[in-house]
Amino acid sequence: MTAMRSARLFVRDIRLEDAPHLLALNADNEVLRYVHDEPFINEQAARDWIRSIGTELPSGIGRWSVTLQDGTWIGRRSLRRRPNGEVLMGYRLLRSHWGQGYATEAVGTLLDFAFGTHRVPYVLSIIAQENTGSRRVAEKNGGRLWVSNAGDQPLGTVVYRFDRPGGQ
Repeated sequence: MTAMRSARLFVRDIRLEDAPHLLALNADNEVLRYVHDEPFINEQAARDWIRSIGTELPSGIGRWSVTLQDGTWIGRRSLRRRPNGEVLMGYRLLRSHWGQGYATEAVGTLLDFAFGTHRVPYVLSIIAQENTGSRRVAEKNGGRLWVSNAGDQPLGTVVYRFDRPGGQ
């Protein structure tokens, strides 16, 4: 994927010049509160992460920058295929852009891409049980609670499942 638009967002491949934005995103403890990532130690570490995207997703799909239509960088999103074929989605937005519907919109376009371009039968999202904001985003996009505290997931997580419209 090179680029995708929605009503308010533009989604494109992550580029090296996004490193300062990724550094700021992962420096916010509230952004990282429910994920198991560490902050980047500096901008070079963020650039190294960008360069590693192709090898970090050996089973496919990708990670993308999310910007407003005017080019303002607000976050990132991803789809990654597990070795068993399941596809996981994730997203992260700068806190200054929370509560404005951008996450819901970004997830909606991500699901359109997964189902339309990649024709996957379903997408999963692993969410910390107490992360009510992300759970609401999942539910607004048609996700249904599928598994709670699954054996292969960290304790205190829930898994939402999004099925491709029109069935498998």
